[in-house]
Amino acid sequence: NASLAGHVRVDDWAFLSGFTMLHQHIQVGAHAFLGAAAFLNQDLPAYVMAVGYPATPRTINKVGLARRGFTPAQIRLVQGAYRTLYRRGLKLDEALAALDATPDPDGVLAPLIQSIRRSRRGIIR
Repeated sequence: NASLAGHVRVDDWAFLSGFTMLHQHIQVGAHAFLGAAAFLNQDLPAYVMAVGYPATPRTINKVGLARRGFTPAQIRLVQGAYRTLYRRGLKLDEALAALDATPDPDGVLAPLIQSIRRSRRGIIR
């Protein structure tokens, strides 16, 4: 049971736990995970797991990625991208430049980069 305001976009394989609330015009990226009773007032990028009121990023959705058939190497690549985005202290445009420069032969990072670029409300940080 999740509460979604108007014009919310939830991409494929995203998971919204019980009693979550999403502000209007929010986007939830592919394979993202929103924990129980969380309130999301900015966009949640692909692969990111967030919890809290308001929601804050915690890690990536490793279990969900493994269940969807991502290889351990692909999951490590997504973990590295998460660290670049959230742990290195970079501004968003600097983090995006670093993600664009990351070797990604399988295109695993494309959903993450696209979900950040299409954000209009900003992403949770």
